[in-house]
Amino acid sequence: MSEHNHSGHNHHHGDEDNLVMAFIINSVFVIIEIVGGILTNSSAILSDAVHDFGDSLSIGLAIILQKKSNKKSDTNFSYGYGGLKLVASLFSSTVILLGSLYILIESILKLNNPSEVKPAGMLGLACLGLLFNGYAMVKSSKGKSLISQVTSLHFLEDTLGWLAVLVGSLFILLFNWTWLDPVMAIMIAIYSLYNASRLLIKTGKVMIQSVPENVNLEQIGLTLKKIKLVEDYHDLHVWSTDGEKNILTVHLVAALELDINQINEIRILAKKQLTDLNIDHATIEVESRNSDCIQANCTV
Repeated sequence: MSEHNHSGHNHHHGDEDNLVMAFIINSVFVIIEIVGGILTNSSAILSDAVHDFGDSLSIGLAIILQKKSNKKSDTNFSYGYGGLKLVASLFSSTVILLGSLYILIESILKLNNPSEVKPAGMLGLACLGLLFNGYAMVKSSKGKSLISQVTSLHFLEDTLGWLAVLVGSLFILLFNWTWLDPVMAIMIAIYSLYNASRLLIKTGKVMIQSVPENVNLEQIGLTLKKIKLVEDYHDLHVWSTDGEKNILTVHLVAALELDINQINEIRILAKKQLTDLNIDHATIEVESRNSDCIQANCTV
């Protein structure tokens, strides 16, 4: 029988609250960026406004799917709806990737013919950008879900981007280096492309049920074989449905025929030790060396 996890319940609500706050902050600042980018004639700021607009769309979807992903399992989805978090993560990462490509292309085109900008206005917007995005980054970084990690990355990129704009606007103000504006946009775009690609790979690996990054199969195997009365194991599988909770199935092999009490003791001990190895849910089959499964060399 499953236990109700109050800490998990609070964890989900905390993630949702952080995402809502991030959505509000980002949406408000997009409007400020668009107006400020037009007034300062800065391609870096306008490009970042396009990037942030995509962020707002993806964060909005993340909020919706995060709520739905907390639904309990039913006859249609026996593992629950946690996989929806992957959909949101995939969409968010794709938005970053496409937005960054757009920024990169536009900035390269403007590099050969940089336009005059208003560095004083850029400097003011950079200060606002650091304030807005820095706060949003801190809020979203407190979440543990894959969606929250992606959202936190949005704001980390934006915070670093605005730091670059702050430094760049000072140089433009002092030396009239207008070419710094598209160069900053290119640097931001390349950094965003790298991180978006990394997140897409991470999300994709979860979707094709690769072994989670925080799980060591070899260590798990050694731990299981050290359990009293366990001689060996086979059909060890570990995966995650949502990038957060890790699931394990395994067949443990005993040299002797065991009674029901001994089998239960092995299962209880194994599950306790697996919890320390980042396994959230384990299904364990205990069998003797002479069982039908061993004789048939069965696999799961």
